[in-house]
Amino acid sequence: MPGPAALCIEIRTAGMWRLGSAAVTLAAAFGLVWWSLTAFERGAPGLTLLALPAWLALAAAATMRWICGGCLRWDGEVWRLDGAEQAGTLAVALDGGHWMLLRLRSIEGPAWRRVRWLALSRRDLGGQWHALRCAVYSPRPEPAGRSAQAPAAPSA
Repeated sequence: MPGPAALCIEIRTAGMWRLGSAAVTLAAAFGLVWWSLTAFERGAPGLTLLALPAWLALAAAATMRWICGGCLRWDGEVWRLDGAEQAGTLAVALDGGHWMLLRLRSIEGPAWRRVRWLALSRRDLGGQWHALRCAVYSPRPEPAGRSAQAPAAPSA
């Protein structure tokens, strides 16, 4: 069976995903602010130190690098985003049928920039949705090909 054909898909992060992420981040921020203010009113300002890990997690969530748009390319061996020279692998983190959360992991580059998250929906991709799902779920080629590998058992 031949591998998947090369493709280029114009992607946009799903609007509902961006809206939901922003709503959860804002709700968490308001909750932490409210909790910190009531800690001062209760006369226990030391409790605000307990919120420090939550504030750090909230800051990390607010700075997550979500891709808003671009061209996702599959050449039959590796994935690339916006023609970047760094090749990567694409894995499905969540699949909801009409939406997917994908993890694009670069092979090279600094550790903090290797992983990109792509939240894609059928509504935003339209006719390209089926091609994307086929490419994501198709078997990957073996690195050196079958002919370059030694046989599993030596012939007698």
